[in-house]
Amino acid sequence: MANIPKTQIKFPNLPVPAPGGTEILERERAKATFDSDALATYIHGEEYLQRQAQLLQILENEPLFDKSNVYFQGREEKFRNSMAKAKRMIQACLLF
Repeated sequence: MANIPKTQIKFPNLPVPAPGGTEILERERAKATFDSDALATYIHGEEYLQRQAQLLQILENEPLFDKSNVYFQGREEKFRNSMAKAKRMIQACLLF
């Protein structure tokens, strides 16, 4: 078995990509001559956007959706957690 380094490999000649996608999107929205939120409401409708916001709140706040430990889980644990996440999303969709 090969020795795998436990530290991150650094590439000194590889430039860091900048700006990121979020920064580009915010900058472009700031340059727009119209309200992007109004456009989203026109395209998707208020009900859909409220539902998306509620689902996002669940994803951000419930510990079940925390991805920080996923790399340390075994196959069976990943499967069980995926099923629990799917079950929770179905429950959330039925509520809204």
